[in-house]
Amino acid sequence: MQKQRMGGKIDTNMIVKGQNTPWPDDARPNPYLTEEFDNFNERLSCAKKLDAHSKGIGGMCLHAKKQIVATASDDCSWKIWNLDNSENIMTGEGHKDWIAAIDFHPAGSHLTTGGGDKSIKVWDFINSSIAHTF
Repeated sequence: MQKQRMGGKIDTNMIVKGQNTPWPDDARPNPYLTEEFDNFNERLSCAKKLDAHSKGIGGMCLHAKKQIVATASDDCSWKIWNLDNSENIMTGEGHKDWIAAIDFHPAGSHLTTGGGDKSIKVWDFINSSIAHTF
């Protein structure tokens, strides 16, 4: 319900058309609840291990068009990796605290990171610098 302030009091009985639609009940049964699956852990193996960051990875994102992945870490850095050969393409440092949010610009020329220092940084690959800090 939308709250209206009337003479210093908030009137919670005010109903605004179109804004009071209730959420539908999600009472559908889970079709996979009783399903049994093969144990695929036996078929998995670690092909390669990389020591990418000195602390835990808090976020990662895949590029939409290129075979690269970006990782953000608690060590206050981000890195871009080539998925074909596991090579570190680029590393960035500039946050004063952990980084958990990371994403590529759709055009692919910028990367955005956000972290515990309450800042959002836009990184420019072409100039190898910080384009903006918010």
